[in-house]
Amino acid sequence: MKKEIIFLLILTGLILVSCNDEVDIKTSSQGDYVLYCIINSDTTFHTAYLSKSYDVSGLDPTENTTDPSLTGAEIKVIYNKGNYYFKDSSVARTDSSRYTDAFDFYYNNSLDVKSRTIYDTPDSISIVATLPNNKTLTASSNTIPTGDMRFSKYISEFPGEDTSNFFEFVWVFYSTKNSLDDYYFLPVLKIKYSVLKNGVSTTKTAKVYYMTYSLNDTDVPVYPTITKKNYISYNKQFVEDVFNSISEGDDNKSDYTIHSLSFSVIVMDEALAAYYSASNTFEDEFSVRVDAADVTNIKGGYGLFGVYGTKTKNITLTTTYIAQYGYKCGF
Repeated sequence: MKKEIIFLLILTGLILVSCNDEVDIKTSSQGDYVLYCIINSDTTFHTAYLSKSYDVSGLDPTENTTDPSLTGAEIKVIYNKGNYYFKDSSVARTDSSRYTDAFDFYYNNSLDVKSRTIYDTPDSISIVATLPNNKTLTASSNTIPTGDMRFSKYISEFPGEDTSNFFEFVWVFYSTKNSLDDYYFLPVLKIKYSVLKNGVSTTKTAKVYYMTYSLNDTDVPVYPTITKKNYISYNKQFVEDVFNSISEGDDNKSDYTIHSLSFSVIVMDEALAAYYSASNTFEDEFSVRVDAADVTNIKGGYGLFGVYGTKTKNITLTTTYIAQYGYKCGF
């Protein structure tokens, strides 16, 4: 959450930057507001963050030590002919090096937009934030029909009987009314495991990379990024390398318990895809700059209103396979 908020503050200051040297980037952003809300289709708990731009003596935004967040606004999401109002709340900060007061946000715990059935199609969803000064920020999107999504190609067991060194995942929609071209995808293959140390068990995940590149005679792992493609291929050897790496340097292999191996594809709308491309890296195939106007989709201000959902395929592991690493089985 901290990373997301920092990005929004930077976005507020940079969003109006142009190539014109005569533009005063500080005065041009005065009075601007930022609204941030991501709707996760797999939960009924959602949060929103509202803030105002601020000025500093120089060009370093970290000079500001007064929390720019705004409270007292009315925020609602309109979905399926209903109004879902968000409540004010706050939590203590885990990092008080810059802001010492509580972190203010808004939340709703009853908004359910999960797609559960095949042949489901998107529904419109929008957000309206009315500030104490009656200024209004709005944005709209559509829900994600993950219930209508299926894996047309996948691996059901690892390593399985297939002697090939590679395996592939392909995802499609059942209904012809849903188009893959309307969405962006983030594939994730991960191992869920736990480590027991000093009587305390800690659950962790390890993501599997899908390719490597050579740097100074060292193979550097490359993880999937957001894409328009509806398929991805993995090398079995990379999965085995990750299984080995989770206990690297630790001779007590029995302290490790493997719980699952699963593949997920996170399906998101265009606005959310653009945001993550800007805030994570500039190396994927459709990167955008943080000072690009299309990073924001909020009318009346700046920020993001986006929607995403997840489709997951669990992959069977055998006790014999896990035992060869010296690990315990938690499945």
